[in-house]
Order: sequence, then structure tokens, then C-alpha cells
Amino acid sequence: REATTITTQVIDIDHVSGELGERAIDALMGEIAARATNGVVALRDGRRWVSELQPITLPPAAISPWRHGGCYLITGGLGGIGLSIAEHIAASVTAPTIVLAGRSGLPAESSWDVLVADPGTDALTRLRIEAVRRMRAAGATVVLERADVSQRADIDALVQRVTSAAGSIHGVVHAAGVLDDVLIALRPTNPRSPVVDTKLLGALHLVDALSGSGTEFIVLCSSVSTYLGLPGDHLLDEGEVAGDLLGERLQHLDRDPCPSIVSGFERLNHV
Repeated sequence: REATTITTQVIDIDHVSGELGERAIDALMGEIAARATNGVVALRDGRRWVSELQPITLPPAAISPWRHGGCYLITGGLGGIGLSIAEHIAASVTAPTIVLAGRSGLPAESSWDVLVADPGTDALTRLRIEAVRRMRAAGATVVLERADVSQRADIDALVQRVTSAAGSIHGVVHAAGVLDDVLIALRPTNPRSPVVDTKLLGALHLVDALSGSGTEFIVLCSSVSTYLGLPGDHLLDEGEVAGDLLGERLQHLDRDPCPSIVSGFERLNHV
């Protein structure tokens, strides 16, 4: 995507030998010669399959994942994805406790009336304050916490504070994210990145801190960028692909359910 003079393609072929193997090789050479624009192709039994993304509308869940009176921790809670999920929880069940955790917070609540009334208040601060107020008006207990998910000590302390106050954490949504687009050719030599650390280390710290606690699920939010390979997003892709693999690994180990939610950029506007 970033090297416009280079064309790449993944071609998956059958593991066959003899005459069938020769046909598979012929099909492979034909695919290469055709210079097709499909990024991922599978050649199976004489058929050509391509990988593509299509929108899908899911039916309503038969059983809600949210409990009445449940406690839910959302990292990146004041971001666009986090607030959208938090407001959904508040509208879906009665008296939930919703913990919105992140590196940035909100001004002191005593100043909220003045800030909302002030036309000079930035739109993002106003949006966050109004969202928290809507959830509380719906009957939710909304708690604002500061924590850097890439730091294990912060996560341990956060989980301790929440469980001490609420008794238990029924579910976690890891929606924290850092955007720092940079082309691979311009990437700093420092192998560490806050983009990857927030996604991957944050997920690992949460899983470890909540192990054996009875938490019913951990949702790891991902992005369609991992499939599209958008220019400048390789750091984000690294962290989210690793998070996706972590979720799959936990499921195979019969650990707590760990679904991965793919979100488009329309929900990243306030992260």
C-alpha cells in the first residue's frame, strides 16, 4: 500500500501432486500473469475464490451480554467507541455501573454546568460531559478513572479500585487506542510504540489482572485496517492483529470468552 511501485498478492493453492499438481501450478502462473487486483486469492479444485469485505446486519442477540446491576469496565471509555458502547449498556439494562477508564479524563464535575453553557468550550469536552450525564439520567452509575493500560501497575490498581467499590467486574471492553500514523520508511528506529503497547500490552495486562476473577467476557476492539492495510497504519495493524490472535488463543485455551469486534473509522472520530 505504501510502495506504489510494488504489487503484492497472496495466492493460496491446493497441496496436490502429479497431474493435479501441474494444473495447480498452471493456475498459479495464470494468476500471476493476469496481474489481478485481488489481494488474497485461493485456488481450489479448479475454482478461484477471492477474499472481500461485505457489510452484514446481525439479528438482535437472543440473550443480552449485559446484566441488570452489572459492572462493566471500558478502557478508552471517553473515546468514540467507548462512549457508544457505554451508552448502549446504560440504555439496555437497569442500574449498571459503567467505569470509563483512560489516560485523559474530564474537568472537575463542579465545573460541568459552566463548561456546557460556555460557547467557547471545545466540542469534544462538551460531547463527553453530555454523554456521561445522559447515562446517569438513565439510571447508570458512571465512574471516571485515569489509567494507562500499557502499564501493568495502572491496570492492577484500576482493577483493585473497581472491584473494591463494585464487588466484581462482569465484563470488560478494551477500546483504548492510540493513533500515530507513519509510513514504514519513516518509522523511528525505536522498536517500542505506544500504538502497539496500548492495544497488545493493554489486552495482556487486563487478561492477567482479571484471571480467575469470574469476569464473564473481555471484548477486544479491532479495526478494518487490519484487513485493508491502509497506508501509515502498520503500527495500529500490528497491535490489533496481535490482539485478534490473543483472543483466538484464549478461546482455544478455554479461558474466558474473548471476542474481537471490528470497527470502522466512523467510530474513531473521538478516540
